[in-house]
Order: sequence, then C-alpha cells, then structure tokens
Amino acid sequence: MPESRSQRRARVRNHPSEGGGSTTPWGQILGVIAALGGTLTVYIIFNASLSVNEPIRNVIADVTASLLRLSGSHVTNEGSLLRTGDLQFAIVTNCTPAGPLLLLWGGMLAFPGTLRSKLTGMAVGAVVLISLNFVRLVTLIIIGVEWNSALDVAHLLVWQSVMILASVAIWLTWLRGSSRTVAA
Repeated sequence: MPESRSQRRARVRNHPSEGGGSTTPWGQILGVIAALGGTLTVYIIFNASLSVNEPIRNVIADVTASLLRLSGSHVTNEGSLLRTGDLQFAIVTNCTPAGPLLLLWGGMLAFPGTLRSKLTGMAVGAVVLISLNFVRLVTLIIIGVEWNSALDVAHLLVWQSVMILASVAIWLTWLRGSSRTVAA
C-alpha cells in the first residue's frame, strides 16, 4: 500500500538526516537540554567576562551616539558612557541584545529544522534584534532627555518586554517556516 502524504511528512520530519534530530523521545529531550543549556552557558560567560562584553558595549555606545547625532542630538561618548546635556547613560551588559538573541538561538537550536534553516533564522534574527536594540537605546535616551520621569517605565517595563516578545515572535515565525521546510 503506498504511503500517504501525511505519513511521508511525519517520516521526513522525524528522520535525523532531515533535520528532525533524534527519533527517540529521550534523544529529542537531550537535544533540547543541550541546546538551551549551551546558550545559557554562553550567556553566563558573556555576562562574567569583561574582556568579551566590554568591547561589544563600547561598539554599541559608539553606534548609538552616531545615530543620536544623525537625529540632531548633541551627544558625546567615552567607552560605554554616553552624555547628553546633564544626563549620562551607561551601556551595561543588559543593554546589549545578548539575552534576547541567545533566547532566540536556543529555541532555534532546540527544535527540529535543517541546518540551513537554523543558520538562516539565527542570522536574520540577529540582524532584527540588533537593529531593534539600537532603536531601543536611541528612544530611551531621547525619552531620558525629553521626558525623564517616564524613563524607568520605558526602560524596565516597555522595552525589555518588547525585546523578549520580539525574540519569541521571530522564533515562532522561524518555527512555522522551518516546519514547512522539513515537511516539504
């Protein structure tokens, strides 16, 4: 009896050579744990290592200052510090897109998909989250200058939530497209 289309999809989706990972439940569970544990380890090392995150924070401060200057703001920066008027902003580790980016990458690595699909998703997700993070920093500094009383709410509630939700939305979009690729 010929194989039905849904049977073929299930077989292809679960076959290791098609990006589905292990066909055993324990293999799949271990794959998820390894992917998420690996990205968590990278995040912990990134947070603890000044030699790794300080140059990244300095570049983020430089780009943010340049973007603010393009918008007409008078801003100076030294290392990871930005100054505009009487206000000073420090780009700290949590100002980088590392957390949302590693959350996204962990999700992509943990779920079935081809290597090409995963690498493409990780690259596109990185571009989107890094760009969104610059929008976040520029708007926070403008809010700090123009409406300082709203800075804490914008910083701690609005933008941190937006970054995490963007990461999850990108992952869900990738997952939907990746499952189509594996099933095709």
